[in-house]
Amino acid sequence: MNWKDIFVGAIATLTVTIIAGLAVYYITREPAKPKEETLTYSIEPISTFEAESTKVAILNIRIRNAGTAAASNVKTSITIPEFSEIKDKSISVSTGRVSGLRIDSASKGQLNFWMPSLIPEEKIIVSLLLSSKPTTEPTVLVKSDASLAKEDNIEKRQEPPTTPFIEKFLPPLLALLALLMMPVVFIYFKSRLSPTKYGASLNNTAFALLHQGLTERAKELLKKSIDEGHEGPFPLSNIAVCLALAEQFDEAQSYLQAAEQFGIQTNHNRALQQFNRGIVNLLMKKTDLGISNMKEAMKLKPRVIQNFCNSSSIIAKLFAEYPQLKTIVTVQT
Repeated sequence: MNWKDIFVGAIATLTVTIIAGLAVYYITREPAKPKEETLTYSIEPISTFEAESTKVAILNIRIRNAGTAAASNVKTSITIPEFSEIKDKSISVSTGRVSGLRIDSASKGQLNFWMPSLIPEEKIIVSLLLSSKPTTEPTVLVKSDASLAKEDNIEKRQEPPTTPFIEKFLPPLLALLALLMMPVVFIYFKSRLSPTKYGASLNNTAFALLHQGLTERAKELLKKSIDEGHEGPFPLSNIAVCLALAEQFDEAQSYLQAAEQFGIQTNHNRALQQFNRGIVNLLMKKTDLGISNMKEAMKLKPRVIQNFCNSSSIIAKLFAEYPQLKTIVTVQT
């Protein structure tokens, strides 16, 4: 398998996967929500403390911006029911920025304060020490320039944040897509090498037989491979050697030209064609052309060509006639 084929196949697979992933993302993503403030407040259960001479209650109120935009000019008013009064108070902010907090008025039954802004997820915690547990729930009013707060038990629920659809399902979808693409890549590479069940074995077997001197049997297999039309330039180039050994040089040259005109060419294809053309030219006594072809083949695939030569009876005979050929087809280490 040629490295260029691997690279092209990998790039094609990656491109298809990315395009499909982006398509899934844009099709399934949730529409963007506009940024807005969401003021909420929650009243926690009142705790009481009783002693022989003291009876007090502790009230905690939490004010929160649960939205995605900052709330401006936040005003809060807390009113305590009758028969209970505020003895002490504490106001804190979850982010620690209390410098902007301003208490407008504080009496035994009411507390009013103001914050210039409340950013998303920021909380105001109000703790009140009361003279006794109120008979009814206190009244809380929180408003900003844009909204009025609603009572919410979100602080008590502590619900886990939901995972957006795209973050939850896109990774497995992309993994599934990659798995689905694997057979396509496999078929692509298999089709480049052996598109049919017997295609590659015909040419390879014929090549081995040819270089062991079984020219006629090799020729039969190569003709069958050419008739089936599955192996591109390889059988065309190899059968040219069979014809040249039978001194059918004109027909051999025609097959070589046909192989060179074949569609996609790789370094392996070109090296084999130069190798076979070199054999044909040397058999035709065209020494300079034959040697030049062998040199070009060695430039393209040196170790492949050397292995071919080491196991070929045809090349062994050419070594005896052209001693310089052995030096040319030997890889220098």
